[in-house]
Amino acid sequence: MGSGKASAEGIRRYIVKSFREDPLVMTAETAGSQRAVGDAIATRIRQRVAERFSAVEPRSHEDSRAMADFYFKNAVAETYHVNVITRRKSATLNQPNITSIRRLAALYQKRTDVFALMLVSYTVKNRGVVVSKVQLFRIEHLSWFNLSIGALGWGQLQLKGLDDLDVCTSRERKDWLRTFAVEVDHFYLSQHSRVMEQRKIVLKMLEEEEKTP
Repeated sequence: MGSGKASAEGIRRYIVKSFREDPLVMTAETAGSQRAVGDAIATRIRQRVAERFSAVEPRSHEDSRAMADFYFKNAVAETYHVNVITRRKSATLNQPNITSIRRLAALYQKRTDVFALMLVSYTVKNRGVVVSKVQLFRIEHLSWFNLSIGALGWGQLQLKGLDDLDVCTSRERKDWLRTFAVEVDHFYLSQHSRVMEQRKIVLKMLEEEEKTP
C-alpha cells in the first residue's frame, strides 16, 4: 500500500534505497547503450514511486513528449513536474537536454507549478546498474553556470558541468526567472543574427544565378 504523502527528499531517499536493494540488470545487448540504460532507469523510477506514493502520478506511456516523468504535490500544494536525467559516469560528453524554454516559460506562469530534475548517476558492472548518486532539486535552485540554451526548436535548456553542480536551496524563484528571461533574450537575438547571415548567403546565391543568361 503506497503512502499518500510525498516530498522531494522522501522520494529521493526511496529511489536510492530501491536501487540498492533491488539492482537493475540489463541484457548483454543493452548494457552498453546509454540510451537503453537511461530509459530503463527512468521507467523503473516511474513505476516505483507510483507504487510507493499514492500522491505520485507517473507519466503515461502515450505521453512520450511530456516534460516530466512523474508528478506529485508537496505539503504546501505545489505540483512538482519531475524530469529524470541519467548520467553514466564513464561518459566523456554529457550535456543532456532538459526541456524546451517554451514549455518551461508556459509552466512557470503558475506559481504553484515547479519543474524539478532527478539526476541519477550510475555505472554498469557485469550488466548490473550501480546507482552511485541520486539528486532531486528544483530548476530554480540550480546555478546558470550549469545551464545553457541549445539551438533546437524554440530553444532547449541544457544541463552542463555535471561533475560540479551548484545547487542552492536559498535561490529565489523570481531571481532565477529574471536571469532566465535575460538568457532567452540573448539566445533569440543571437539566433536572429545567425538567420539573417544565412539569408544573405542564399540571396547572394540567387543574385549571382540571375546574372547568368
